[in-house]
Amino acid sequence: MSDAKLFGQLSNAASIQDYTRAIDSITPEESASVASVQTLGAMTSMKMALSCPIFAGSDTLMEETSCAWARVTGSWAHQTSSADASGYSLNSVTYRLGAQKEIVDNWFLGATAGITQSWLSDVNGLSDTGGVAGDIAVSLKHQVGPWLFAASG
Repeated sequence: MSDAKLFGQLSNAASIQDYTRAIDSITPEESASVASVQTLGAMTSMKMALSCPIFAGSDTLMEETSCAWARVTGSWAHQTSSADASGYSLNSVTYRLGAQKEIVDNWFLGATAGITQSWLSDVNGLSDTGGVAGDIAVSLKHQVGPWLFAASG
Protein backbone atom coordinates (compact mmCIF):
# COMPACT_ATOMS: atom_id res chain seq x y z
CA MET A 1 0.00 0.00 0.00
CA SER A 2 1.35 3.43 -0.91
CA ASP A 3 1.91 6.06 1.76
CA ALA A 4 -0.69 8.35 0.14
CA LYS A 5 -3.38 5.68 0.18
CA LEU A 6 -2.54 4.78 3.78
CA PHE A 7 -2.70 8.44 4.85
CA GLY A 8 -6.02 8.79 3.01
CA GLN A 9 -7.53 5.83 4.85
CA LEU A 10 -6.43 7.12 8.24
CA SER A 11 -7.43 10.74 7.61
CA ASN A 12 -10.92 9.79 6.37
CA ALA A 13 -11.78 7.86 9.54
CA ALA A 14 -14.98 9.31 10.93
CA SER A 15 -15.12 7.19 14.07
CA ILE A 16 -12.99 5.02 16.32
CA GLN A 17 -14.37 1.97 14.53
CA ASP A 18 -13.36 3.39 11.12
CA TYR A 19 -9.86 4.17 12.42
CA THR A 20 -9.52 0.68 13.95
CA ARG A 21 -10.70 -0.90 10.69
CA ALA A 22 -8.13 1.16 8.72
CA ILE A 23 -5.32 0.08 11.07
CA ASP A 24 -6.46 -3.56 10.88
CA SER A 25 -6.40 -3.40 7.08
CA ILE A 26 -2.66 -2.59 7.08
CA THR A 27 -1.55 -4.78 10.00
CA PRO A 28 -3.61 -7.98 9.91
CA GLU A 29 -2.93 -10.09 13.00
CA GLU A 30 -4.11 -13.23 11.28
CA SER A 31 -0.92 -13.31 9.17
CA ALA A 32 0.93 -14.66 12.22
CA SER A 33 -1.25 -17.77 11.95
CA VAL A 34 0.50 -18.70 8.71
CA ALA A 35 3.87 -19.00 10.50
CA SER A 36 2.32 -21.30 13.09
CA VAL A 37 0.79 -23.53 10.43
CA GLN A 38 4.10 -23.76 8.53
CA THR A 39 5.94 -24.72 11.73
CA LEU A 40 3.41 -27.46 12.45
CA GLY A 41 3.71 -28.63 8.84
CA ALA A 42 7.48 -29.04 9.19
CA MET A 43 7.02 -31.10 12.34
CA THR A 44 4.42 -33.26 10.58
CA SER A 45 6.83 -33.84 7.70
CA MET A 46 9.57 -35.10 10.03
CA LYS A 47 7.10 -37.31 11.88
CA MET A 48 5.68 -38.78 8.66
CA ALA A 49 9.19 -39.79 7.54
CA LEU A 50 9.09 -42.25 10.46
CA SER A 51 5.86 -44.02 9.53
CA CYS A 52 6.13 -47.66 8.45
CA PRO A 53 5.74 -49.85 11.54
CA ILE A 54 3.72 -53.07 11.52
CA PHE A 55 2.60 -55.41 14.30
CA ALA A 56 4.94 -58.37 14.75
CA GLY A 57 2.92 -61.55 15.12
CA SER A 58 -0.20 -61.51 17.28
CA ASP A 59 1.10 -59.28 20.09
CA THR A 60 1.60 -55.51 20.36
CA LEU A 61 5.32 -55.46 19.45
CA MET A 62 5.98 -53.17 16.47
CA GLU A 63 8.59 -53.82 13.78
CA GLU A 64 9.79 -51.76 10.85
CA THR A 65 9.20 -52.80 7.27
CA SER A 66 9.67 -51.55 3.72
CA CYS A 67 6.63 -49.65 2.45
CA ALA A 68 5.25 -46.91 0.24
CA TRP A 69 2.23 -44.75 1.03
CA ALA A 70 0.21 -41.69 0.02
CA ARG A 71 -1.90 -39.41 2.17
CA VAL A 72 -4.24 -36.45 1.60
CA THR A 73 -5.20 -34.30 4.60
CA GLY A 74 -7.13 -31.11 5.03
CA SER A 75 -7.61 -28.63 7.82
CA TRP A 76 -9.91 -25.78 8.68
CA ALA A 77 -9.46 -23.20 11.44
CA HIS A 78 -11.70 -20.29 12.30
CA GLN A 79 -11.14 -17.64 14.96
CA THR A 80 -13.96 -15.29 15.77
CA SER A 81 -13.22 -11.61 16.30
CA SER A 82 -12.97 -10.20 19.80
CA ALA A 83 -11.83 -6.97 21.39
CA ASP A 84 -8.32 -8.42 21.61
CA ALA A 85 -7.93 -10.30 18.33
CA SER A 86 -9.00 -10.17 14.71
CA GLY A 87 -11.01 -13.05 13.35
CA TYR A 88 -9.82 -15.20 10.46
CA SER A 89 -10.43 -18.39 8.52
CA LEU A 90 -7.60 -20.67 7.44
CA ASN A 91 -8.09 -23.66 5.14
CA SER A 92 -5.48 -26.00 3.71
CA VAL A 93 -5.03 -29.30 1.92
CA THR A 94 -1.83 -31.37 1.89
CA TYR A 95 -0.81 -34.10 -0.56
CA ARG A 96 1.99 -36.31 0.77
CA LEU A 97 3.94 -39.33 -0.53
CA GLY A 98 6.38 -41.44 1.44
CA ALA A 99 8.46 -44.59 1.29
CA GLN A 100 10.81 -46.59 3.44
CA LYS A 101 13.28 -49.29 2.41
CA GLU A 102 15.42 -51.67 4.43
CA ILE A 103 18.91 -50.85 3.10
CA VAL A 104 20.81 -53.49 5.14
CA ASP A 105 19.64 -55.84 7.90
CA ASN A 106 17.57 -53.84 10.41
CA TRP A 107 18.57 -50.46 8.93
CA PHE A 108 15.82 -48.46 7.20
CA LEU A 109 15.99 -45.32 5.09
CA GLY A 110 12.75 -43.36 4.69
CA ALA A 111 11.64 -40.22 2.91
CA THR A 112 8.51 -38.13 2.48
CA ALA A 113 7.56 -35.14 0.35
CA GLY A 114 4.47 -33.02 0.65
CA ILE A 115 2.84 -30.03 -0.96
CA THR A 116 0.28 -27.85 0.82
CA GLN A 117 -2.17 -25.36 -0.68
CA SER A 118 -3.58 -22.90 1.86
CA TRP A 119 -6.02 -19.98 1.98
CA LEU A 120 -6.24 -17.36 4.73
CA SER A 121 -8.73 -14.51 5.04
CA ASP A 122 -9.84 -12.19 7.80
CA VAL A 123 -13.51 -12.16 8.79
CA ASN A 124 -13.88 -8.47 7.87
CA GLY A 125 -12.84 -9.00 4.26
CA LEU A 126 -9.88 -6.62 4.63
CA SER A 127 -7.16 -9.09 3.70
CA ASP A 128 -6.73 -12.51 2.22
CA THR A 129 -3.87 -14.56 0.94
CA GLY A 130 -3.15 -17.97 -0.47
CA GLY A 131 -0.02 -19.94 -0.94
CA VAL A 132 1.70 -23.18 -1.76
CA ALA A 133 4.38 -24.74 0.46
CA GLY A 134 6.45 -27.85 -0.04
CA ASP A 135 8.54 -29.95 2.30
CA ILE A 136 10.83 -32.95 2.22
CA ALA A 137 12.09 -35.06 5.12
CA VAL A 138 14.30 -38.13 5.41
CA SER A 139 14.73 -40.65 8.19
CA LEU A 140 17.22 -43.30 9.23
CA LYS A 141 16.16 -46.06 11.62
CA HIS A 142 17.88 -49.01 13.25
CA GLN A 143 15.86 -51.83 14.82
CA VAL A 144 17.57 -53.86 17.58
CA GLY A 145 15.09 -56.41 18.93
CA PRO A 146 12.26 -54.44 20.55
CA TRP A 147 14.31 -51.20 20.43
CA LEU A 148 14.07 -48.70 17.61
CA PHE A 149 16.60 -45.89 17.19
CA ALA A 150 15.48 -43.23 14.71
CA ALA A 151 16.25 -39.75 13.48
CA SER A 152 14.56 -37.56 10.90
CA GLY A 153 15.09 -34.14 9.49
